Amino acid sequence: MGFETAQLLADRLTKLGYRVFFDVDTMRSGDFSEQIYKVIDHCRDVIVIISPNCFARAVEQQRLHRESGVEGPCPLDPTDWVRLEVAHAFITNKNIVPMLLRGAECPEQKDLPDDIAKLPMQHRCEASHEHFDSVIQRVRENLKSKPYWLRWLKPIVAIMLLVFFAIAWRFFNPPTPLSFPANCSVV
Repeated sequence: MGFETAQLLADRLTKLGYRVFFDVDTMRSGDFSEQIYKVIDHCRDVIVIISPNCFARAVEQQRLHRESGVEGPCPLDPTDWVRLEVAHAFITNKNIVPMLLRGAECPEQKDLPDDIAKLPMQHRCEASHEHFDSVIQRVRENLKSKPYWLRWLKPIVAIMLLVFFAIAWRFFNPPTPLSFPANCSVV
């Protein structure tokens, strides 16, 4: 369910003019962690698809850490990619938009490791395949990014206005014909 929702969301946002990275479609061979962190570094928004139990490992790790009595942050599990990607998005100050799938709940702040504990405080959307257009609208309202074509709209409008004013100025201020003194002859 999470993959299908992510794919549908990526397709819709791409059609609306957003640049979208979807790891399944875009990843090349090589170091996955290096590639995913570079992508997160270069984006403004990170949409976190929250499926049922997707944070179960992080919650369990936080519980075990708290029960152990060890001071300091909960250690990272290098195989918990959900936590690693969300933590990297927080570290790099990205706009994080959680999207809850049907049956999913965002864990409470106290149950999450410190590096992702702010996730429940983010404005989130609830996915619904029946009303996906309104879900897309809510996601777009929470994004800092704008569709790619909108980035060019201001410069294009500015150029068009300059051209319009140049034509209007020329129309309302026609060039004055050259006049020569009466005693001069033009050859």
